[in-house]
Amino acid sequence: MRKIMQINIALALAITAVLLITGCGSVDDQGKIIGGERDEHGCLGPAGYSWNETVGACVREWELDEGQREAARLAVLPMSYRPITIIKVDTLRCPGCYDVYLQGPDRGEPTVMKFRDWKITQSDEEGNEESVICAQDVKECPDGTFVSRDPENNCEFERCLDEGESDKTYCRPEQRGEDIACTMEYNPVCGWFNEDIKCIKYPCAANYGNACGACSDEKVYYWTPGECPKD
Repeated sequence: MRKIMQINIALALAITAVLLITGCGSVDDQGKIIGGERDEHGCLGPAGYSWNETVGACVREWELDEGQREAARLAVLPMSYRPITIIKVDTLRCPGCYDVYLQGPDRGEPTVMKFRDWKITQSDEEGNEESVICAQDVKECPDGTFVSRDPENNCEFERCLDEGESDKTYCRPEQRGEDIACTMEYNPVCGWFNEDIKCIKYPCAANYGNACGACSDEKVYYWTPGECPKD
């Protein structure tokens, strides 16, 4: 009996030593990553995480489909800390609805970014969902100007103005919809489409009789005075 106990103890010690030497890591019941060695991006390779340049974070590639990967990418954008590890992405039963669990460099409790219809939201103390606040960093445009992140566009950077563009006015939610009654006043504007619209030539925009007509079109992100520039 004593000999069997000694063998069991020896096996347990050997297994522990192997785990320590190989640096194996895993995820606990609370979703925290534990143990292991990380690569130059901060990814825990032994636990299956690798760097994804598009997402901008450490992910387990086989766990994410196309929609989950896009949700993870959008969830990373407003975060001011790096590196980030995507612990998991839950797909909910509504279009564009995901819960993305992220962990920062402190390896503490995961942060949950909630998407509803592809819009980032967060819950207050009463459980009501409200818009998220974007990180305050800026991007420098080719002309030397700077643009900030847009909370109405999942904290993506605002589009840099092309040469000749100026005086842009962003459409507000209350200006949207086919039921908006616009006047017949002719005051031409150029309505610039949002980044979801893929144009094959410049400008990625259309002419409208006035600002009301432009913003009632869901495709228009903002407008500038006068007709659109010629291609």
